[in-house]
Amino acid sequence: MFYSIQALRALAALLVVAVHCGYGYEAWVPPGDFMPWYYTHIFGAAGVHLFFVISGFVIASQRIEKSVTGALKFCVNRVSRIVPMYWLCTFAFVAARTFLDPNHASQYSLETIWPDLVKSLLFIPREAPPVLGVGWTLNYEMFFYLVFGTVVVLAGRSVIFAATALACFVAADTLIGERTFGVLAQPIVLEFAIGMLIFKVYRSAVLQRVAPYVFASGLLTLFSTAFWFLPGSASGWSIFFAWGLPSAATMLGAVCWESRRPNLLRWRPLTAVGDASYSLYLIHYIAIFGRSNLAATLFLDTPLIRSSGPQVATFTMVAILTIIAIAVHRWIEMPLTIATKGTLARLIFVPSRPALS
Repeated sequence: MFYSIQALRALAALLVVAVHCGYGYEAWVPPGDFMPWYYTHIFGAAGVHLFFVISGFVIASQRIEKSVTGALKFCVNRVSRIVPMYWLCTFAFVAARTFLDPNHASQYSLETIWPDLVKSLLFIPREAPPVLGVGWTLNYEMFFYLVFGTVVVLAGRSVIFAATALACFVAADTLIGERTFGVLAQPIVLEFAIGMLIFKVYRSAVLQRVAPYVFASGLLTLFSTAFWFLPGSASGWSIFFAWGLPSAATMLGAVCWESRRPNLLRWRPLTAVGDASYSLYLIHYIAIFGRSNLAATLFLDTPLIRSSGPQVATFTMVAILTIIAIAVHRWIEMPLTIATKGTLARLIFVPSRPALS
């Protein structure tokens, strides 16, 4: 286990939760202080880019046999990891909007939402976000898994081949223009490729010597570039350079540093949040956007919290959701993942029966 990876997963999830909590408390911000408030929480969107670089690294580190069976096992593992919790949280979000939010109940009835719901559950990419808003990142994840699984069949576990395929896909769309290959051909896809390439070089002795500086510069750049963006001003390439590359530098420095100091980030609470990062990433969206009034969702609209300001409210919400996510990971996500993996394995890899004599 890379403890640095778990720490960065925890950081990425907490950043995303913080930025979404911040949106919910905008009404508490005095009009003249809105832009300073915006800039203090918008950098949380960088957490998505950390997730993508981490995903590339983790997938590249897996041992997969070069065969159709190897590709199928890889797909079973990834589907079991991603799909059950995502489907469960999607349905939970629809239920929350239907039964707890009278303002949106009609929009989320099955008669109205079923076409979007089907596309969301099947990870069909489109311009509009999925029903569970954070699911847009999972569309990219599943596309990455599809590319990598195809490469396993054609060329074995070739990290270079898979990274090149992703780069060519984005480059072709950029050169041709007009969004020829749709929303999946965004520069953000390159972050998976960079994560895979980091796995190839992180053992370098030279990199390990400069790892603390690489980590610090990447993290500092990741946070400082939030001040480049005004609402709605960021584009695909600007986001890639502002958040994708610093995310890559942060992770490169972290894993290289851990290679020299294995227990550097071995802290049980941090590892627990990292383990629960997927649950946190999904359930926080239900808690925050499952009702129109964020504060009422978790009963935080009290005189004490309101008088303390939106920053304290955001911190309190993040802490509460993190604790809930750790419980959900242990008691729901893990059993669901194990059960799904076992079921899919039995259905796909049916042992051959000996012929009757």
